[in-house]
Amino acid sequence: MRQLLIFLMTVSLFGGYKEPSKRIKKIFDAPPINYMKPIKGSSKVLQYNFLRMPSLERLSREYLSLGGEEIDPVFNTKKENYPYTKLYIRDLDSDEKFDISDEDDRYIYSYKISPDNEKIAYLTEADKGLILKVKQLEDGEEIYRSDFYVNNVFKYLSYSWIDSEKIVVAKVPEDRGERPVKKVKDFAPVIKESNGKVSKVRTYQNLLKDDFDILLFDYYFTSQVSILDIFTGEDHDILKKGVYRAASFSPNGKFILFYETLKPYSLSLPLYRFGYKIFITDNEGELIEELVKKPVQDQIPVWGTEVGMRYPMWSQNGEATIIWAEAQDGGDPKAKVEYRDFLFYRDFENDKPKTLFYKMKERFGDVNFFKEEGEIIISEYDYDKEWSKKFILNYLDNSIKPKLIEDRSEKDKYNDPGKIITYTDDENRELIFEDDGYIYYRGSGYTKEGKFPFLDRVKKSSWKKERVFQSNKDEYARFVEFYNGDRDKFIILTESKKTPPNYYIYDKDSKNRVKVSENEDPTPELREIKKEVIVYEREDSLKLSGTLYYPSNYEEGKKYPLLIWAYPREYRDAKVASQISATDNRFTRVWGASQIYLALEGYMVLDNASMPVIGDVIERNNTFHKQIVMNAKAAIDYLSDKGLIDREKVAVAGHSYGAFMTANLLAHSNLFKAGIARSGAYNRTLTPFGFQSERRTYWEAKDFYNKVSPFMNAEKIKTPLLLIHGQNDPNPGTFPIQSERLYDAIKGNGGIVRLVTLPYEGHGYSARESGLHVLREMIDWLDRYLKDKK
Repeated sequence: MRQLLIFLMTVSLFGGYKEPSKRIKKIFDAPPINYMKPIKGSSKVLQYNFLRMPSLERLSREYLSLGGEEIDPVFNTKKENYPYTKLYIRDLDSDEKFDISDEDDRYIYSYKISPDNEKIAYLTEADKGLILKVKQLEDGEEIYRSDFYVNNVFKYLSYSWIDSEKIVVAKVPEDRGERPVKKVKDFAPVIKESNGKVSKVRTYQNLLKDDFDILLFDYYFTSQVSILDIFTGEDHDILKKGVYRAASFSPNGKFILFYETLKPYSLSLPLYRFGYKIFITDNEGELIEELVKKPVQDQIPVWGTEVGMRYPMWSQNGEATIIWAEAQDGGDPKAKVEYRDFLFYRDFENDKPKTLFYKMKERFGDVNFFKEEGEIIISEYDYDKEWSKKFILNYLDNSIKPKLIEDRSEKDKYNDPGKIITYTDDENRELIFEDDGYIYYRGSGYTKEGKFPFLDRVKKSSWKKERVFQSNKDEYARFVEFYNGDRDKFIILTESKKTPPNYYIYDKDSKNRVKVSENEDPTPELREIKKEVIVYEREDSLKLSGTLYYPSNYEEGKKYPLLIWAYPREYRDAKVASQISATDNRFTRVWGASQIYLALEGYMVLDNASMPVIGDVIERNNTFHKQIVMNAKAAIDYLSDKGLIDREKVAVAGHSYGAFMTANLLAHSNLFKAGIARSGAYNRTLTPFGFQSERRTYWEAKDFYNKVSPFMNAEKIKTPLLLIHGQNDPNPGTFPIQSERLYDAIKGNGGIVRLVTLPYEGHGYSARESGLHVLREMIDWLDRYLKDKK
C-alpha cells in the first residue's frame, strides 16, 4: 500500500491519470453480460461474477518474477488479474438459484466440477494463502474445507479430482518456514557461460536472475502432494516434497504419472524448459518406474521440439496405458526425414512393453479418445506447408488401416470442420461424445457471406456429415452444451446486432426455443453506431475485408477521418488469405481501451482490417513492407471512393504485432497523418532468434532484420506517433525498452512522438485507471492530428 501511495503522490505532480468523456466512462463502467456454464448431463448451470478491472492497489502488490512466471507471494499462486468474485448455481428446470460460494470468499481462483457432476471444488483466498472448498451442487452444502494452503503455481498440479470422492492436491509445505530474505551476503556476480553448443533461444522475461532467485523459486514452487478424501476429511501425503509440475491418475486409479522439475535451473529459459523427469508411481506414491530424465532444454531448434519421450499422457480409453511421441528428426523441422515422429504406447496394467503403433510423416499434434479401447483420433502438422491432417486409428490393432478424416490448410477457415465435442465420464475420463454411431463437431461457420456457427454430427462408419443446427443471417447463435443429457435438446447462446447475448434451450425437432437468461443491453449508446463488413481488393486483386464502424453522429454525404486498426497475419496461400473472418450479425460490445470508442468521437473505424503477408514460410516477410502498404492503401482507396472518408485524415493503429506494423507503415508510406502503437517491438535485433512466424535468425537474415525494424528506420518516421506500453510487460519480445528506445530514436531525428508508459501494467492494460487513460490519450492524439483546428 505504501508503494502505491508514493506512486499516486508522484503521478499527481505530473497531471495523474486522465479520463475521456462522461459518455465513454458510462459505457466503460457498464456491467458485463452474464454468462453461464452448463453442467453436463444436468439441468443445472454455473453462473459467476468476476473482477472485470483490477484496482491499481491490486496490480501494485508485490509479485515475484521467477522462472518466467509472476508469482503472488501472499497466496502462493500465479498472478491472477481477473478472479471470480461469486459463483452461483441455477437449475433451469425449477429456476431455483443459490450462491455456491460464501460471503467470505473474496476472490476465487478456479473451480472444478466432480466427475459425477454433483460436487464443485474451488480455490479461494484465506488469510495467508488459498484454501480448497468442496460443495454439493444440489443445495450448496459444504462438504470439505482444507486446513492447509494449496500451492497454485502449477495449473496441472494444484488440485484435481481423482474420482468423485477423492482429490489430489499440492499443499504448501507446513514446515517450509519463513520466506528467504536477501542479505548482503546474497549479492554476488551473476555468471553465465556457454560451452560451445548451439542454443537458439527466443527472448523471455521474468526469468531467474541469480542464486537468491533460485532460493525463492524453490520456496514458492515446492509442494507436498497429498490425496484427500472429501467425506472423511482425511488427507495423506505421498512422495517427498519437490517441485512437481503435474500429477495425473490413470483411468483405473491405480497409477499416478508425475512430472518433476530438476536442478540446475536455467537463468535463460522459463521453467517449462527446465530439466525434468517423468515417473510413474502406484496410487500411494511408491515408485513403479522412471520413464525419462532430461536436462535443461536449451538446444531445441527454432520451431523445433524435444528429443526422446515427449509429453506422455494416459490413454483415456485404457485402464493404465500411456501414449507419447518421439521425434525422429532430432526435433529439427528443417531436417529431411521420412518420418518426423513415432507414436508409442505402453500398458502398465498388464505390464506390456513399449510398442510402436504409428509412424507420423509430420509433427504430432493432439489426440482425442473414443470410448472403445485403443480407438483414437490423432492429428499431425506440417510446419512448412502449414497443413493439418487427422486420422482415426486403433493403437492396439495395426491391422486396421488409419483413416484420413481431415486434410486442409490450418488457416483455411471456410473448410474448418470445427472441434470435436468431448465429455468427462463418471470415471473422470475425457472421451469423444458418441451417440448411436455418431460423433459431434461444433464449428465457427466462416463463409463468404459471414460467420454462422454450427453443430454437425458425423456418421463414424462412413464419415458422412449431417448439419444438426446452424445460425441464420439475422443472428449469431452457437451451440453451448447438450441439455440435461438429451441429444435432441441443447443450450444455445444467441445474439444479434440489436439484441444482447442470451441463452435458450433449443429443441432440434420442433425448432422451438425457450429463453433461460435475461441479459439486457448494458450499453444502448453503442447501438447508435452502424457497422458493416466491407470487402475490397488490393492492387494484385487479393480480396481483403474488415468491419467498418460508422461515427455515431454519421451524416450521409459527409466525409470523416478514419482509424484503421489491424494485426498482420501470415499465409502461404492467397485464396486462404482472402477468406473473410469478419461478421456483422453480432452484438457490439467493448472491453477495456477498445478502438471502437473512437466511433463515438466522430471517427470511421475500420476494425480488424485484413493485413495478410503471403508467401513461402521462410521468405514471405521479405515483402512485409510492400504487402502491408498495399493492404492499407486498398482500404483507404475503397473508403475514399465510396465517399465515406477524407483520405487526408487517416490514422493507423495496432497492439503488439499490430504496433510493429503501425510503426513500419509510418516509416515506409505516406498514407497516414497519425499512428498509435501499443505494446510493440520495434528493434528486431533484440529478438534475434525469430519473432511471430519468422523462422530465420538475425545472423541468417541480417539485412531483413534491419530493414523491418522501425528503430533502424526512425529517421523516416515523420508522421506523429503515439507509443503506449505497460511498464511490466512480460510478453516475449515486447520489453518496455522497445518503446522507450524508439521514442528516443524518433525524438533524436526530429520526429513527432509521444510515449506513455503505464505503471504496473503488462502486455494488455487491466486497471480501470489505465484503460480510461489510454482512451483519453488515443482520442486526444487523433483529435490533434486528424480533426480540423477550431
